[in-house]
Amino acid sequence: MKKIVSFFLMIVTVTTINSQKLSSTFKTNLASQSVDLEIDKTAGKVFFTFQGPENAYFAFGFGGVKMLNTYAIVLNTSTLQFSERKLGDHKAGTELGNKLTLISNNNSNGVKTIKLSRDLIVTGTGAADYFDFSTINDGSNLNIIYSQGSSTTFQFHGSSRLGLTTVKFASVVASVPFDKKPLDLQIYPNPIIDRMTVKYNESQTFISCNVMDIHYNEVLSGKLENVEEIEVNLQSLPAGTYFVKVSNPNGYHMETVLKQ
Repeated sequence: MKKIVSFFLMIVTVTTINSQKLSSTFKTNLASQSVDLEIDKTAGKVFFTFQGPENAYFAFGFGGVKMLNTYAIVLNTSTLQFSERKLGDHKAGTELGNKLTLISNNNSNGVKTIKLSRDLIVTGTGAADYFDFSTINDGSNLNIIYSQGSSTTFQFHGSSRLGLTTVKFASVVASVPFDKKPLDLQIYPNPIIDRMTVKYNESQTFISCNVMDIHYNEVLSGKLENVEEIEVNLQSLPAGTYFVKVSNPNGYHMETVLKQ
């Protein structure tokens, strides 16, 4: 039985997935300040989740050992302003072109949690001033400089409000649960323009599909019953990279798919 649907896009065919994701978390010795880093080489993105007081400047520098010529992200949590800078000897340094995208901003009991994203590699004029996160691999170490204060001029923060640490990255691997088996299906074409076909080699009594964008936010989902082949209409989704999870009571699949 063939069904045409428009509520989801791409389906997958792997039993164990290494999505080329790396992560590391660091909590400073300053009040409520931390950073969570997620590097997704499949999507070509790095995600920063910063946490700190709701009424302060705080900053993290990446890859350096002192506040001189180091790439940093500076946030003003009072106004939700954020910028990328090349630090200048404990001073504000040079403001770079902003390559950051705001994903979310939350406030809980006076503590801000701000999530930003950026391409792993910055190209074009001034690219050398940005840290190249594509150089990070499983087991890599990264120096992080941190500071918290009332302005972007770090020399006024005082020695008790800044520091240097080294974090280590580890791979994040999503695997099929041990009690699941791979679904027997074919997917074509990939990349996709408007439509794609998901063909099962045996009838599926129940299928659940969840589609996520590169920030892992669910954008589409659907459930079907008694199907062998599905033609999926993708016209409503913009071009880009998507992550899709397909499952039924017995099987599970995930993969990255490109829509042109």
